[in-house]
Amino acid sequence: MTDDAARRISRLSAQNAQAVDLARLLSFATLIDPALMRATRLEMLPSADVGVEVDLWFSTLVQTRSRDGIVLFPEVAENLRAGLARPDAERAWRIVERLHDFLPPAVQLEERLNFLSTDVAKNRTEIEQLLHSAVSALIAPQRDDVANWAGRAIRRLAPSIRATEGATMLAAASDLRLGRSGTLKQYIHSDAIPDWFSSIVPSGLKPVTLGVSLASEGLIFDPLAGDAGTHITVPDTHPRLVEIRAGGRTQVVAVEAKTPLHVPLWTDRGSIELTTIDGETFVLERTGAGPSQSRLFGKVYANCNQMVIVWHMDRPIKELLGFAIERVDESGESEFISNPAVQRTGETQSAFPPPFQRYIAIDRPPRRQARYAYRIIPVGGTPRNFALLRALETQTEKADMTEQRGPISVFFTINNAGQRPSTPRDAIDTSPGPVSGSELRQAVLSLLETAFVRRTELYAALPNLTDPELIATLRRFGSRAQIIMMQPESETRSNKYGEGQVVGRRTDLGTTTSFIVTCDSKGAPRTVWIGNLQWAPHPDRLDSSGLIIEDQAIAERYLRQWQLFRSDPSRSTTQTNNAGLNQFFLSDRSNVQVQFLPQGRGNGSDIVRSLMMRARTGVLFATVIDVAPSIAREVAPLRQRGVYVAGIERSPGRGGGLRIFQHQTETFVPSTRLSSISDSLGKVSDLPRSRSVQLIVIDPFTDSPVVITGSFTLGEAAIPKGNSDLLIIEGNRNLAEQCAVHIRGLVEYYTHLPRTVRASKPAPSRSDARWQEEQRRGARGLEISFWMGTLGAATEAGAPLDPVAPAAQKEPASRQKKASRRTKAKAKPKTQTKAKTKTKAKTKTPAAKKRVVQTPPFQSKVRTKKTKAGGGASSRSSGRRWLSKKSAKKKRK
Repeated sequence: MTDDAARRISRLSAQNAQAVDLARLLSFATLIDPALMRATRLEMLPSADVGVEVDLWFSTLVQTRSRDGIVLFPEVAENLRAGLARPDAERAWRIVERLHDFLPPAVQLEERLNFLSTDVAKNRTEIEQLLHSAVSALIAPQRDDVANWAGRAIRRLAPSIRATEGATMLAAASDLRLGRSGTLKQYIHSDAIPDWFSSIVPSGLKPVTLGVSLASEGLIFDPLAGDAGTHITVPDTHPRLVEIRAGGRTQVVAVEAKTPLHVPLWTDRGSIELTTIDGETFVLERTGAGPSQSRLFGKVYANCNQMVIVWHMDRPIKELLGFAIERVDESGESEFISNPAVQRTGETQSAFPPPFQRYIAIDRPPRRQARYAYRIIPVGGTPRNFALLRALETQTEKADMTEQRGPISVFFTINNAGQRPSTPRDAIDTSPGPVSGSELRQAVLSLLETAFVRRTELYAALPNLTDPELIATLRRFGSRAQIIMMQPESETRSNKYGEGQVVGRRTDLGTTTSFIVTCDSKGAPRTVWIGNLQWAPHPDRLDSSGLIIEDQAIAERYLRQWQLFRSDPSRSTTQTNNAGLNQFFLSDRSNVQVQFLPQGRGNGSDIVRSLMMRARTGVLFATVIDVAPSIAREVAPLRQRGVYVAGIERSPGRGGGLRIFQHQTETFVPSTRLSSISDSLGKVSDLPRSRSVQLIVIDPFTDSPVVITGSFTLGEAAIPKGNSDLLIIEGNRNLAEQCAVHIRGLVEYYTHLPRTVRASKPAPSRSDARWQEEQRRGARGLEISFWMGTLGAATEAGAPLDPVAPAAQKEPASRQKKASRRTKAKAKPKTQTKAKTKTKAKTKTPAAKKRVVQTPPFQSKVRTKKTKAGGGASSRSSGRRWLSKKSAKKKRK
């Protein structure tokens, strides 16, 4: 149950309790028509008058209403059904069943499932039977009507029913027929494609070829290879889903339609089975060495002001000096990007910057709101005369450098991310005016300008307001802009602007919440801005970020919080109103949870900690710690599990400083050291002290990404002293990728600060393969696997923590002698262990019959086999018995 649904029910209950009782009795119906409402009231609420029907009809429990009837919000209906006693539920269901016997069978099935959801444990068998019968009807020819119904109905069902296998089959089959193949990965809850998947694939889904080859360190899928070389056929979905089985382990990978994918393997022995969603299995055998030429793969990610380029080679290149990165715009014009980690020497005779001796780079194109691709070109030659190896180059797909990605837009500052800062003697920008180049700042001004032109109302809760430009913009609104100042007592006196529109001050709480709610022409809240922009003539710090969410329900929740601040309640009243999480579902299927603090218990950090501990691939963060302990304690277990960890942590005040987390290590720079470092914005040690806005990204390149932001406290204080907010956004991959790019830019920037971690170094002079191995293995290899999107699958399948084994290091002679003694002492037990291993290896399971398919010689062979109708575990095959035998047989042909 969401907090919003409970509030709607509570509001109607205060107005008319019998209207809530009537809604509870009608909650099984998909559409509540007037005849059903009247019959239910007369039979089950004889003391209620017709006014109860009117109050329910026009209440906030209703999602849509028409002359045919009303539809309740799914969350409201679910909450109402949970409060029904068993006898009342059965009587109410009999009325619905009797009066809705004329409706289509699919609608009657949905209403029956609503009734059975009141006791899922008791009714599980019937629930599965009904869902599988719906699947049988859906996969029959020319039943697009059932697919359309299922696509809408599956989101209205109770979560306990959506979690069943039958509901998963129904949702996947519907999405396949409605062209939503991009959602298929979310229906695979394990490391293997379920056996029932082949039964729901439409017969009209044409097959396409997918190139496949074995590299020295993994498997390469090439969707652009065509019929040349070794290939398999897969259904034409976007992306293509393939299950990999090798060495007794499995994983499912998603191959984009135009991007090759390199998948690190956890074993270098035995054959590899590749299974597609239509049940066809291909066997790739290791018969010799792979291709002699190295292959290069690249990806690019973007947000509103910078790009992260990452690439990978399946094997080292002899005499490689590094990589040149060439930016390509929409017109085809190209330009090499600079390498901030090195400096050009006078001895270098080259038309392009020094190459990158690593596999990741950050670029800040000069033109925003554009699309860019990147050519990644190996560089050979000599340290004095570079040469581009164009025959080995690759080009990434184009990435949009924009913040508009759906109902949630994210903005960041632009100041020098990814560029080298100045030394204190070079340049210190001491101008008092604000920096106007930030996308974040311009987004806020654009939001205010749009609200002013539309003559709408504005409600703001701001920590400070002394910036003349922003004050002038707000003053134009007159009485249509109402502002509450959220700041400590010590900062109140310095605030001399905006008094005419300031309707309240919170000077006793030290509040860190900052948001703006704008309304439409009718006065209804529509948009909310949430962020940590400095509303003072202070340069935007590098870690500033902000969200603009266009959703009426979320805007209403923030407006209610603003009204709570305006009423100046007691602390107990504030805690009561803040209780619980507010959950919202947006049009892009992302899930947003909003929590306001303080509450009776906790400060939100327990929720954040729980989400971080569930990370599968990586955690990135840009945080400010006001109280102990450091986030280092939270991420230590993640690093031990092989989860990629990167970010910065800033701790203001005495004894504070800056922590940089990168390559599975951390570096601490005390504030005393930061005070001697300056960039174009001034001293780096000028950290905001009155606010602590956090940004955490979890698993951004998976199907279940999480973005956590807000002004909550990450320390262990039981109850925070001030008001703050916590936003948890799940399932929005675009947002997660943009935030990950921002945090990676922060790490790059602070890593290259002079006098902190390292200084500039000359252009690369190492042409051996050792630097390649250093960048491809260990912690740096883990980072590349994370950004290439191949880390999670291997880790979940039980692979070693590092995607590639660490390079061997020579030990000192004294340690070698000790190791030699230990080896001699334990020689006998080791021999026994090997013997056991060999004995165990002789035990083999009977192999299924496979048909050999001749393919062009590519140092490998591919054999295909068809999955048997009764194959798989009993738990998987049990779902198939509800399908039509005729359609299943036709599909296997």
